[in-house]
Amino acid sequence: RTQQFTGLSGDTLLSLRNGIKSVASTWDKDYNEVLATVDGLMAQYGITGEEALRVVRDGFVAGADDAGRMQDLISQYAGSFNDAGISARELVAIIGNTRSGIFSEEGMGAIQMAAKNIRDMSTSAAQSLDAIGLSSEELKAKLQSGEITTMEALQQISSKLKTLSPQSAEVGAVIQDIFGRKGAAAG
Repeated sequence: RTQQFTGLSGDTLLSLRNGIKSVASTWDKDYNEVLATVDGLMAQYGITGEEALRVVRDGFVAGADDAGRMQDLISQYAGSFNDAGISARELVAIIGNTRSGIFSEEGMGAIQMAAKNIRDMSTSAAQSLDAIGLSSEELKAKLQSGEITTMEALQQISSKLKTLSPQSAEVGAVIQDIFGRKGAAAG
């Protein structure tokens, strides 16, 4: 099964299989679910099986699975977070912070939505960014050239929002047009 999922063979396959068995056994998880999580990280992030397993193992060790949803959240968000420039380790760290209240699942959804909206850069999103003093054209050009990641763009937008009155119409427009309904719910 591990070979079918990962395409690995030989000692690399045996080492990964044994590592997955160890993680599954230690944290009382289903082997196939751990395998699917590792395989998903490998596919989404282009990392080796050992690297992906290390991310999963470290997540368990750090308590990112306290709510029992770490593997589900990795599967749900790995693709969009990778596209936003968030590493596999950072994804698991964010998941770990959902248990402490620093982040929520709604917050993760808001990041996912904002990453999509920034990439798409609709007319309303561009107008909202321009209204708070961020050049949507400049941001779009930097994203397209690879000068900045989507996450770095989100950080710029968030930093700018912190300097404005939270009750202003401009902030409301950015939250709606960039972060969507999930952004408003996540705060």
